[in-house]
Amino acid sequence: MTKLKLQAQLIGTRMKIFPQTPYAYHLIQKYIKENNLEGHTFSLPEDKKLRAVIRGLPTDTDPNEIILELKDHNILVEECTIW
Repeated sequence: MTKLKLQAQLIGTRMKIFPQTPYAYHLIQKYIKENNLEGHTFSLPEDKKLRAVIRGLPTDTDPNEIILELKDHNILVEECTIW
């Protein structure tokens, strides 16, 4: 399918596939979807969003101020919520 080397492990009636590259991972994910196969894939670390909690800030801190400060440190913020 990928013409790439894969590692796989058969466990009962299930097969675990361990792609060696993100490219192979995406090809396998696409193949599963296109062929309506039952399967589960885990997100690649680079596809996961980083979430952070900043403690000790006053509750009346403007979220835009936080976003701008993080942007000054080259941190892209998609959402900022004050609890």
